[in-house]
Amino acid sequence: MIAATESQLADQFVRLCARLGLHESLHGVCHELLAGLEQGHVCLDLGRDPERLAALGPLLHESSFVLCGNEITGRSVRPLVFFEDRLYLYRYFRYEQELAAFVRARLQRKPARPDPGTVVQLLDRLFPKAAEPTDLFNWREQSIDRQRLAAALATTGSLLVISGGPGTGKTSTVARILKLLRAQNPESRVALAAPTGKAALRLRESLSRIGSESVTEEVSTLHRLLGRGKTGLRYRYDRENPLAVDWLVVDEASMIDLPLLHATFAALPEAAGIILLGDHHQLASVEAGAVLGELCADGMGFHANFARELMELYGAPAAVDELPLLGKDERRTLPDALVVLEKNYRIDSGSQSLAGLAMAVRDGHGRRALELLKSSGSGRGQAGIRLVGNDQQGREELEQILEAVCAPFMAARTAPEALQALGKTQILCDMNHGPLGARRFNEIARGRLIGPRAAFQSDLPRGTPIMIRRNDYELGLFNGDTGVVFFDDDGAPPAAFFRESTEDAVRRVPLALLPAFEAAFAMTVHKSQGSEFDDVILILSGKNEALATRELVYTAITRARRSVTIFAEENSLRNAIERQTRRQMGLANMLRNEQPVVH
Repeated sequence: MIAATESQLADQFVRLCARLGLHESLHGVCHELLAGLEQGHVCLDLGRDPERLAALGPLLHESSFVLCGNEITGRSVRPLVFFEDRLYLYRYFRYEQELAAFVRARLQRKPARPDPGTVVQLLDRLFPKAAEPTDLFNWREQSIDRQRLAAALATTGSLLVISGGPGTGKTSTVARILKLLRAQNPESRVALAAPTGKAALRLRESLSRIGSESVTEEVSTLHRLLGRGKTGLRYRYDRENPLAVDWLVVDEASMIDLPLLHATFAALPEAAGIILLGDHHQLASVEAGAVLGELCADGMGFHANFARELMELYGAPAAVDELPLLGKDERRTLPDALVVLEKNYRIDSGSQSLAGLAMAVRDGHGRRALELLKSSGSGRGQAGIRLVGNDQQGREELEQILEAVCAPFMAARTAPEALQALGKTQILCDMNHGPLGARRFNEIARGRLIGPRAAFQSDLPRGTPIMIRRNDYELGLFNGDTGVVFFDDDGAPPAAFFRESTEDAVRRVPLALLPAFEAAFAMTVHKSQGSEFDDVILILSGKNEALATRELVYTAITRARRSVTIFAEENSLRNAIERQTRRQMGLANMLRNEQPVVH
């Protein structure tokens, strides 16, 4: 169901095209294209419907509004582009084509081969042989340590993508990679970034927690790193004015939309390297594209000659056959540049049950996920997983959960105490509106705090957790940042308090100065990306099949460190797990094939 605003925008676009002479038979497909962009699609893949393609293809080729075939390589600009059975708005076609060209250029650029003996010595120091991690999912036993493999790979090129679920060691791997790169070149300029302020703070904390003393750089949001102006129309850094970096590390890459990743690659110096970290099974960006998913679409694959060189750097030349080798004419989206981390290094029982559930959901095994949930005997607040039905008993349980979520904020005597509650228990909803939506739970929770905190005449009583909804670069607050509203009884004006990058530092911002924000006792799963909580309560309303998908359930589960309680009907949950999001893009196809680039 297309939202009213999306439908109105699509209607306006079609009316404009009609006034300019677009053939009437193409009005419907243009409306669908624009509405699809609002739903995260980059293009409209007409190849999915051969009959429709046969009917519309000739009209698109004849239209003066559409670039097709040989025209694409010229300098003509038209509103639409029809390429390989996919219909685009010109701007998004250019983003996709240029990003594919940026990626291919980095895949082809190979720096001078380092000395294998030196690299092996460094890797032995950074990746000492340790006890084998718990193999939770019966993977085929491999002697190759994929974390060490990723580090060896970082010495061979200027692009590396590391994808993996929670507990697979992405952050610790990149911390060691940075030590390796610095050992080879102590003068290397490194920048660390993430798509949101919350994700940036979490990366900084993770690096500090693992004792990465060699990583001294601050972690920025991508928008701040690129120098986005107040108008939001242009970035300070681009192809003509590149960033002053030798390596850029970007975390939570699954959250990055197509235009932003295009701008990131465009701002890199030609000789700079980039490392993307993320989990390509998570929800894609809110805006257009599922770029990390497209980059990882074909999985790991190495050319035989390159694999032999890589194994020399890794330190086990005889293990080359354990790598997934490409056939002579086989093409992949990211050959020789992708490592997927699979083994889970969390060994406590709660993490094992969480990881097992996450794996079942990730692979679309709805029946297996339900079996795991039903067989778990963990109680609320304990490590593990649980399923609560939408019946009277379940609603009573949900009431108790809401009380438990509010309790630490109500009991907090100081702002730091209230901030400590932010990472504890979090309610995640598939929808923002409706009786089981995030806004409804926030209204109920606020009402419970108003009683004991009535000294402040506001919709937000003392102790209310909040989430920033709009970037404010002057205040250093960004979309997705979380804090708490707090005030003393001495008459001082209310303020919001936020954690700084260091664990004990707290920043106070007067409430009147805050950009747009909302209460955050509950939030949508989309807004939880880049966060971690001890315990997660996932509420599936069963009202919108387009929202309740495998990626949404997987993302919610992987926000939890200790336990997950899912409030849903069994059929609704199983259907969601077996329903996969398929965003329409052409990036993977473009990476598999050499294609022209629009100038």
